[in-house]
Amino acid sequence: MRRLRMVVLVAGAAGTLSCITVPNLGAALDGAASDLVMHSGELAAKAKECQRLSTFDVPLPEETSIGGAVAVSWVSKGGGLVLGTDDPAAPARGPKDQMTLYVDKVGRNLAMQSGRPMIEWTFGVLESDDFNAVSAPGGYVLVTRGLLRQVDNEAQLAGVLAHEIAHVTEKHAITAYRKVKTDACYSAFTGMVLGPVTEHLRSAFSAALDGTSQALDLDSKVNFDVLFTFTDALTKALDENGFEESQEYDADRIGLGLVIDAGYNPHEYVKFLAKIPEGGAAFPHHPSNETRQQRLAAFIETYQEQRDFYPDYPFQKSPVVPLHGELAAASAK
Repeated sequence: MRRLRMVVLVAGAAGTLSCITVPNLGAALDGAASDLVMHSGELAAKAKECQRLSTFDVPLPEETSIGGAVAVSWVSKGGGLVLGTDDPAAPARGPKDQMTLYVDKVGRNLAMQSGRPMIEWTFGVLESDDFNAVSAPGGYVLVTRGLLRQVDNEAQLAGVLAHEIAHVTEKHAITAYRKVKTDACYSAFTGMVLGPVTEHLRSAFSAALDGTSQALDLDSKVNFDVLFTFTDALTKALDENGFEESQEYDADRIGLGLVIDAGYNPHEYVKFLAKIPEGGAAFPHHPSNETRQQRLAAFIETYQEQRDFYPDYPFQKSPVVPLHGELAAASAK
């Protein structure tokens, strides 16, 4: 952009002042061009290092910041959170409160037995009538009222929540986030876009690449524009592409392991998978329901080799935990 503007100005000057001799103009232009080449060279060198960002660990504070921002975006798109009374100190709790607390209780019980029990897990219900469940980095898990209407018992709810918990524990969204960061790094050092966002990106990435701090402080007010840039890019990537097929299989397997360890009947979640709309917008890259069911049935059979630790195998008589109105608010107007 700077180079283009300089050329236009020079061309205009040459056309208007063609009879005037400026002896130092050539030297001035040579100096400016030299500075531009040097600056471009430095940016290009930084850009070559951007690929290293894809190998850096994402510290928990950064993971929580980007995950919280993505979760807020999904709450907005999902019609907001299901909320009951506005007064958290109110002694009487309505059906919506009971539903939210119930989902939170079941989710936390599973999360405490997961591979990341110490992060601050957050479970919520979206007002949306769509059939969907999502998770974001840092421990954010959201389910829709539309999905909860299809849940027949607690074992099925546990399967849904455990699947999303597994996406978080395995950091599946972090894979997409690393790509977002790497692409933003290339853009910051090689793109023509100028302004506060670009400068903040360059500053943040320079510190990371120079080893000053591999973590990006996304909670800093200085970097709010950077956070918004990353949030938009990551939300778009997750909405449009979802997770890889292999990641979905991993979340099924690890999630069902949590269900079994928590004492639920795992066959209920396998049944629930048949209710997922095939090819729906919320699940653009999910494997087919039938394939997932077959793979999970085979996974359950592997517990036969561990009967000393799982005397309830084949889990047909394990508890399903009937519902007693806990999710009734999902169908309420």
